[in-house]
Amino acid sequence: MESSLKLRKQSIVYIRALLSLAILLLGAYNYTAIISSKQYIIFYLLLVVISNFVFIYLPLDLYEGVKLHYFVFILDFIIIFLGVNWLAQFDIYFLLFIFLAIFMAAVGQSIKLSILIAFVVNALYIYIKSTMGGEGFVLADAKTLMNIPFIFVVALHSSYIAEKANEDAEEKKNLERANAVLSNKINNVNEELNGFITFTSRVYDSFRDGLITIDDGGIIRTFNTACENIFNIRRSKVINLSIYSHETLGELKELILNLRFKKEPAFDKEIILNTPEGSKKVLVNTMFIRDKSDNPIGVLCTLRRIIDKIERSV
Repeated sequence: MESSLKLRKQSIVYIRALLSLAILLLGAYNYTAIISSKQYIIFYLLLVVISNFVFIYLPLDLYEGVKLHYFVFILDFIIIFLGVNWLAQFDIYFLLFIFLAIFMAAVGQSIKLSILIAFVVNALYIYIKSTMGGEGFVLADAKTLMNIPFIFVVALHSSYIAEKANEDAEEKKNLERANAVLSNKINNVNEELNGFITFTSRVYDSFRDGLITIDDGGIIRTFNTACENIFNIRRSKVINLSIYSHETLGELKELILNLRFKKEPAFDKEIILNTPEGSKKVLVNTMFIRDKSDNPIGVLCTLRRIIDKIERSV
């Protein structure tokens, strides 16, 4: 990306250097008139030279896209018309062929074609001036010949902007296509993930034992159907909440905290849970959920209800 911006910057600097050289040559050709009565042109020439250094030292990121290029083109367009008006010969033919150069460059959209476009437009300009301008052989008119470098610079400028604008438009289309492909892939991944989560939830709900998982932050992530039946509470009132906020867990919360902070797992630990249905005896097992490096990342807790013979007979 940086190398591409450097090339863009160099192209702009080179084109403006050619324009400045043409203007300075015109100034040298008309130096007597400038010194004698047109001192304001000296200020104009200085601004042309200084503007080159401004664009040389502009940050690279400003050359991204074509906004700056359009600004430079308009600025140079004004500079060219002022230069032609003050230092060469401004006429309607020059104006027409300037716009012809811009049109052909926009259609061609190639810097490589700009030299050919400039040659064709200049040849037509010389031909029209020689045959229809009523001025005889145009090569004898030095001021008219001074217009030719400006037509060349306009063709080069226009071709460069057209090519870069076309490249940016194509790059934008490629990004949009890539974004569409990635969006489809993300949607497919989300569908697969949702399907996996749903399937996993169904598996957990198929267990006869109660199953609770708690992440490393103490947030309850899994509370299956068996747990709902044991605690007589809907999972929506438990999932994604901290174990510290649930008094209904009773002794189970103490076993979970013993595992988390004292590293004391429970193996078939019998406890009594107080639920809206009454007291229930359950066997509890607690263990760590570990990552690939065997580091604890959560807690797994299983619960199995103990049913007395009397209760079973009822």
